[in-house]
Amino acid sequence: PILAERLVDIGAVKGKPRELLQSGRIHRYYPHSLGHPMGFDIHEDWPSGGARKLKPGMVVTVEPALYLPDSDEVAKEFRGIAVRIEDNIVLGRGEPEVLTRGIPKAVEEVEAAVAAGQQQRAALRGKGQGSLESIGLLVDFVLRNYSM
Repeated sequence: PILAERLVDIGAVKGKPRELLQSGRIHRYYPHSLGHPMGFDIHEDWPSGGARKLKPGMVVTVEPALYLPDSDEVAKEFRGIAVRIEDNIVLGRGEPEVLTRGIPKAVEEVEAAVAAGQQQRAALRGKGQGSLESIGLLVDFVLRNYSM
């Protein structure tokens, strides 16, 4: 319910949070769970049925994400934006080892990385920059609601 409430609160989507949940529409923006195991295949599935048992030596992802389609159901300034904050973690008997510790995750770091990428892309394509304000709002939302 928190995701639906916040998307409505920031004006990204219209509707009532309860309706977004009951209709399943929320799954268009958040189509997967918080992570999955990694192994021979990068996106391995959890074993079907039963609890998900974590064991030392496993590598898992923690990847809250939000995908807003380029459609009329999403406010114009948020259309086509996707935010995915992923960590790859090795489980051990003690503290887990975060393999992606150096990846930018703070709003300011992500905005700076996006801006640098947009400037490089604009130089290559001869186009201007997109809306960092909308991207920053979504990154902030994901970090505040799904951070470890």
